[in-house]
Amino acid sequence: MSNPDAGSPVLAVIERHARTRGDAPAILVPGDPAGLSYRRLAGRVHAVRAALTGLGVRPGHRVAVVPGEDADSAALLLGVLAAAACCPVNPLWSAAETQDYLDTLDVALIVLADGAGTAAAQQVAAAKAPAVTLRFTGEDVVVEERGGGRPAETAATGPYPDEALLLRTSGTTSIGKVVSLSAAGVVAAAQATVDAYHLTDSDRRFNIMPFFHVQGLVGSLIASLLPGGSIVCAPAPDPATALRHALDSEATWLSATPTMHRLMVRHVPRDREWPGPLRFVRCGSGALTAGLRAELETGYGLPVVESYGMSEAHQIASTPLPGDPGAAGLVPTGSEVAVLERHGQVSTAADASGEIVIRGANVMHGYVWPPGLESPFVRGGSASDTGDTGDAQGAGWLRTGDLGRLLPDGSFLITGRVKEMVNVGGEKVSPFEVEAAMLSHPAVAEAVAFGIPDPVRDEQLGAVLVLGPGATLGDEEFRAYLGQRLAPVKVPRLFLRRADIPVAESGKIQRGSLAKVLAEELTAAEPTAEPDGRTAPRTPVEAMVKGLWSLVLKREDIGVDNDFMALGGDSMAGMVLLSLVEDSLGVAITPAELFTDITTIEAMAAAIGERTSDTTRGAGR
Repeated sequence: MSNPDAGSPVLAVIERHARTRGDAPAILVPGDPAGLSYRRLAGRVHAVRAALTGLGVRPGHRVAVVPGEDADSAALLLGVLAAAACCPVNPLWSAAETQDYLDTLDVALIVLADGAGTAAAQQVAAAKAPAVTLRFTGEDVVVEERGGGRPAETAATGPYPDEALLLRTSGTTSIGKVVSLSAAGVVAAAQATVDAYHLTDSDRRFNIMPFFHVQGLVGSLIASLLPGGSIVCAPAPDPATALRHALDSEATWLSATPTMHRLMVRHVPRDREWPGPLRFVRCGSGALTAGLRAELETGYGLPVVESYGMSEAHQIASTPLPGDPGAAGLVPTGSEVAVLERHGQVSTAADASGEIVIRGANVMHGYVWPPGLESPFVRGGSASDTGDTGDAQGAGWLRTGDLGRLLPDGSFLITGRVKEMVNVGGEKVSPFEVEAAMLSHPAVAEAVAFGIPDPVRDEQLGAVLVLGPGATLGDEEFRAYLGQRLAPVKVPRLFLRRADIPVAESGKIQRGSLAKVLAEELTAAEPTAEPDGRTAPRTPVEAMVKGLWSLVLKREDIGVDNDFMALGGDSMAGMVLLSLVEDSLGVAITPAELFTDITTIEAMAAAIGERTSDTTRGAGR
C-alpha cells in the first residue's frame, strides 16, 4: 500500500486505520454484518483515485459526483476527495438545475455512482464535461464512459490550491450558495463532531442523511472514520424500518432532522431490545424546540443532543452530553463563536447579543457562487483578536445569518435568523419564538411561521399547522391560546392547515420558497373583502366603533364580525384604537381583552354598551 498522501488528509486517516486495524469494519449496510473493512475501503479509495487520474483528472480539478445512499457511493466519494475537489450532486435535482450547477463550477468530470439511479444519466446528459459511471468489482473499479464534452485534462482548476469539497447550501431562505471547503477544513469540521460526542473506534453511526449534504458526508461518514469507528449506510426507509435497522446494526448513535425525529420516535419498539447499544441521539439541521426535545427524550428514553452547524463550517456547537459540564445553551465545539453587535463590533462578552459570527479551522474558503456576493466575513474588534484570525482563509469572522446571545457559562442561544425576522409594523418578530409557542399546544404536531406582505404593516404573520391524528383546533381558540403566551404582535394573523409541511431533501424547511407558496394560499384563504360578504353595523354603537377601526386599520372593508388581528391589527394599532375608544366613548378596554375576548366590532360594541349601562346604574344608586 502506498504512503499516505499529505494533500489528502482523509485518505491518510483511512490508510492509518488500514495499517493498524485493517479488518475492522468501516462502512456497512443493513443486513450485511461484514461490510467494508478499512483495508478494503483503502483499496477502493486508491482504485478510484487511479481511475480518475487515468481519465485526465489532476489535483485542483473539480469532479462532480452523483451519489446513491449505499456503501459503494460512500467509498466513491472518499476516492474523489483523495484525487480532486469533490462536488456532490443531489440526484433529485432537475436536469436544468444540475446543468446550471455543473456549468457554474466548470467541472472536469462527472462521476455517476452505480447506485445513483436510472435518472442520473439523463440528469447530466447535456453537461459540457465528460461523464462516466464507476462500478466496483471487489476492490477494482470498472469505468463505463458515457461520452460528453471536452477532455478532463483541459479543465480549469479552482481558485484555491487546497480546495477539497464544494457543497451547495440548502437555501432555507434563498436559492442557496456554493461553499468551498479546504482539505484540512473538512477534517477539522468532522473532528468537531468527534470531539463533541467523544466518538471512539467503538462507535457506530446509523446514517439516514444523504451524502450530498454536509451532515451525511462530513458529519456522518468522515466523522465516523476519523477515530476508526464505523458507519451504517441506510437508504431513507420508513421510520419504523429505520429504527429497526439501527438496532440490528448495533449502532451507538443516530442523527436526524427535527422532522425526521418526530416521525421516528413514534415507532420506538417497546420491548427489552430497545435501545440496545444506542447511547444518544442527535438532532441537527433545524431548531429543536423545548417541547420536541421533551417529546424525544421521553419517547427515545435516551439523551438527546442538539447540534448547530451550517454547510460553511459543518458543526459549530452542540448541547452537552450527560456527564459533560452543564451549559444553559449550545457549547462551541468546532469554531470560536462571537456576535456582531448593532454598531458593527464583534463581541465575545457575556450577555452580548447580535448576529452570530464564527471563525476556526473548519470555516470555508468562501462562496464560489453566485458571483458578486458581498463578503460574508467581517473583521472583529473583540479583545481576543490578535491579528491571527484562526479561520481557514484568514478572512476574519464568518457571518452566519443567525441571531443569538452569548451566555456567562461560555455557551450561547439562537434567538432567530436575520433573514427570517418578520417586520410587523416596525416590530421584528422571530418565527422561531412563534413556532415554539404553537408547538406547545397538544393538538399541534408541526408548525411553521413566516411573513406575509401587508400594505399597511409591512408584513403580517401567517402560519401553517399540521395537527395530530384526530385533533381539531379552531382559529379563535388557538389565537386565544397563543395570546396567553405571546405578545399580540406575535400571534399569527392567518392559519392554514396541511397534512404535512414540505421539506428539502436534507430534511430542512426551506422557508424562503415555502413562505412564498403558502403565503399565496393563506391570502386566498382569507375572508373576501366584497361588500355583500360583510355584516354591516346594526346599531349606532357598532357604526361608531367601525369608524374608529377603519381609521386605525386604514381600511373600510370591515364587517362587525371580523377579527381585529385577522384584519391586520397589531399591538401598536391596538393601543391607538383603545385610546380612541376611551377618548370618544368613555369606556376603557384593556389590550388583553382586545386580543382575547373583545376581538370584533360586535363584541366591542356589546362591551361598551354593558359598561356604559353599568356606569349609569351606578350613578343612579
